[in-house]
Amino acid sequence: MSPYVVGILVFFALGVSGAYTGTLLMFALIGKVNRYRADDNQIPYFSFPPRPLKNLENIWIFGEYRRLYPRGRLHIYFFLACALVLIGFVGVMSFLFHMPPAPGGR
Repeated sequence: MSPYVVGILVFFALGVSGAYTGTLLMFALIGKVNRYRADDNQIPYFSFPPRPLKNLENIWIFGEYRRLYPRGRLHIYFFLACALVLIGFVGVMSFLFHMPPAPGGR
C-alpha cells in the first residue's frame, strides 16, 4: 500500500474519531445542563426542524455549562475533538492535493 494511501486513511480515521467524540461530548454537555432545567425548558438533543437564529442553543450552552460547572472540562474536550476533526480532514486534503501522479499516467 502506498504511503499516501496510508496517510489518507490515518488522517481520515483521526477526523472521523474526532467527529464521533465531539458528538458524544456535545450530548454529555446537553445532558448535564438539562439536569438543572425544568422539564418544559429542556434543550433537545436533536433540533429538527432547525430553530430560528434567535435560539442559538449550541453556542450559549458552553456559557451555561461553565456557569453550572465552573470546574468542568467537557467543553475543553469538545473543542479538542473539533481540533482533531480539523487536523484530520485538512490532513486528508493535503495528501489528496499533493499526491504524485500514477505511474504511466500523465
